[in-house]
Amino acid sequence: MLVTAPLVGAGTAHAQYPPGPGLTLTDTTGLPGQTISYNATGLESFEEGNELFFSRVKVLGTFRADAEGNVSGTFTIPRRAKPGLHVFELVPEDRDPILAANITVIGRGKDGYPGPGYGKGEYPHLADTGSDTKLLITGAAAAGLIVAGAGTLVVMRRRTRS
Repeated sequence: MLVTAPLVGAGTAHAQYPPGPGLTLTDTTGLPGQTISYNATGLESFEEGNELFFSRVKVLGTFRADAEGNVSGTFTIPRRAKPGLHVFELVPEDRDPILAANITVIGRGKDGYPGPGYGKGEYPHLADTGSDTKLLITGAAAAGLIVAGAGTLVVMRRRTRS
């Protein structure tokens, strides 16, 4: 004999707990001087703190959460920020929780548009592996040796036939 009973229990777990702290940015890649918006959740009601930008610490401004612990705002990537990976943080006065998001700062090329062009040190997190000019010179030298070798073979064959 099989007995069945309806399962009655609590609602889903996510309905019982408020969402955890979080920070989202409208853009995670930008140029120095560009303004980016953010939204944060999970802070204390009316909590205040600082907006920080790292690789070197720079205080960008302050924030104040609303009654629900949420905050929205904007910040500007420092004009002297070097290309590479940086961190934007919201640090409450009591330092808990610190909310952070990564930002990749890109440089402007020699033509003024975003992208490569600064040369050495533009992307300090990548190794400098040389330039394309060396490859071009090496290829031209190899082609010259092949032509010289082929010419030598032609001359040697003509001499042996004569």
